[in-house]
Amino acid sequence: ESEDRVAIASNTRMEWILADLAIMCASGATTTVYPSTQHEDVGYILADSQSKVIFAEDDLQVRKVLDHLDELPELIRIVQLDGKVDHPKVIGWSDLEQQGGVHLDANPTAVDDVIAAIRPEDLATLIYTSGTTGRPKGVRLVQDNWTYEGAAIEAYDIIYPDDLQYLWLPLSHVFGKALIAIQLHIGFTTAVDGRIDKIVENLAVVQPTFMCGAP
Repeated sequence: ESEDRVAIASNTRMEWILADLAIMCASGATTTVYPSTQHEDVGYILADSQSKVIFAEDDLQVRKVLDHLDELPELIRIVQLDGKVDHPKVIGWSDLEQQGGVHLDANPTAVDDVIAAIRPEDLATLIYTSGTTGRPKGVRLVQDNWTYEGAAIEAYDIIYPDDLQYLWLPLSHVFGKALIAIQLHIGFTTAVDGRIDKIVENLAVVQPTFMCGAP
């Protein structure tokens, strides 16, 4: 339903971006979970956000969730990106694609209908703080926060549709997520790979016109 929370616990990769766009196009709200978050905090974030679904990258991320299922009465599904843990609540990425295809065959305008009803002030994202001052706190960002970000960066006239971005930043952080919103507004191409040990090698191959990093 509108503004239902859907979490993502994964490193930066194409599936993260696709899941995030799908969540927002379904009028849900993406809840970000750093893949390095420890088991107890994963359980806390999912419970605090009342997330109904989580995209989990691999067996490790799935186990972090399963270890706290008794604390997560709202959680109905775990979508695993790589592999598939044998559990009734876990489905694979390909399983989700198949279910989506069946739904769209029966309801061809489903996505467009939902998007048409989304308002600028609807909740789009919950980004949790590091928890250095106590328990992590969810920062609420609405749809208009992201669309404004794209328009604001375009107004600076420093990035253009023919640019090529190399994106490696954690998408669980607001800066990484903003770079997706900026791309959607301006229309440049992005190469995506969150593996830090591959940056130097990949830069030689991709040859981007810009790459962002935190100071």
